[in-house]
Amino acid sequence: RGSGRIEGTFATVSTFAPKVVSAAAQAIPLAVLYGAGFVQPATVCADPADPATCGGAPQPQPPRVEWLIRAMASGLPTAVALASFCIKLRFPVRPELMAAVREGVRTLEADRTRAVRDPVT
Repeated sequence: RGSGRIEGTFATVSTFAPKVVSAAAQAIPLAVLYGAGFVQPATVCADPADPATCGGAPQPQPPRVEWLIRAMASGLPTAVALASFCIKLRFPVRPELMAAVREGVRTLEADRTRAVRDPVT
């Protein structure tokens, strides 16, 4: 199967995976709102004979939908940011670890054929 190089596979996965995550991140909140009873905008036309003049008029939403919109727009991002901060606190980059990483980079820059121990993993 060739020379064993996997740059193409890496490029494919690294561009496809964010697209899959993005699709889910856009579809799931809309499905949740619809399931909670979201009311579609009413179609309003300035000139019924000309579809280009039609638009949507916002409709009153049930309190549950309003609450979900607020939660997804402010509460969920705040909770995720706090959770990521707490996780980060458990894995600090200590000065001795940074020194080991710098030394490994210097060693590799000097001699690419030399094996270097990865201090992070």
